Amino acid sequence: MFIIRYQCRSDPSFRGNRHRRTRPPGPLPVTVKRNAYGRQLGSFCTTADLTEIPAFPMVFIRAPYIASVKEPVKVLGTVDDHIVAVQYKHQIGLSFHPELTGDTRIHKYFVDMVRNVI
Repeated sequence: MFIIRYQCRSDPSFRGNRHRRTRPPGPLPVTVKRNAYGRQLGSFCTTADLTEIPAFPMVFIRAPYIASVKEPVKVLGTVDDHIVAVQYKHQIGLSFHPELTGDTRIHKYFVDMVRNVI
């Protein structure tokens, strides 16, 4: 779970940034325990409830979990009393790989969240 920071440039000749006045998203205000579930052999699948999404399949591969959050981060889900899904403003942080399942509900949740902002 990492937020990739990219560089925004205000130089008009920089063609890589169409939205020169747009600021990049900042990091999630959380503390993460890396590789919390162990090595590759510790990878596992489970199903758990997320806020507004019941019985969501989760694939954990060398996964971290979120050890702590700061306000106003919203906890979306836990597994074995560890935080595995959060929302902060218009960002979502997940400890698992939803793209490895056929369930697209978390993707829809994210798209709907962003759509309501723009």
